[in-house]
Amino acid sequence: ETTGSTIISKDRNRHIATVTGALWTPQGRSFVVDDSIEIPNATVLQYDGTQNKTILFWFKSTDVTTLQALVAKWDAAGTGNNYREFLIYLNAGNLVVENCGGGAGSSSTAVSANTWYLVGVTLDSSKVRTIFLDAVQKAQGTSTGSITLQANNSVTIGYVKDGGLYYLQ
Repeated sequence: ETTGSTIISKDRNRHIATVTGALWTPQGRSFVVDDSIEIPNATVLQYDGTQNKTILFWFKSTDVTTLQALVAKWDAAGTGNNYREFLIYLNAGNLVVENCGGGAGSSSTAVSANTWYLVGVTLDSSKVRTIFLDAVQKAQGTSTGSITLQANNSVTIGYVKDGGLYYLQ
């Protein structure tokens, strides 16, 4: 959709997401200051470490040096790392993929400002996470514990619920 405060995914799951700001342009959603999209949890968005999962999206940022969340399934409301599950973010010129929830680990690769990237992140049942930029493998890491994307957390685009909010710019 090009207007309104909700969008519906075009896949078979028909997720209904809440849009705050994030104006539609012919190039995609434009995020400034505190814009975001939140997708309520659904079974297909969960991951228990026994199956393979792929996250795929396009992004372009005018600044890749500051801490900015791209995609997260993360919530600081829990205790310890129980609700901190999965986060893809920009920081210090890098695209970083981090997971917690007992399976701490991160992988990163360098990115540039004002450049469109097709990002692919795979999680597999061997606890391996792989980052692809423009269909080229750039980084890979293995988690030391279990990786789970729990039922109680939404997927957020453009921010992360972690005390202080880190928005995409």
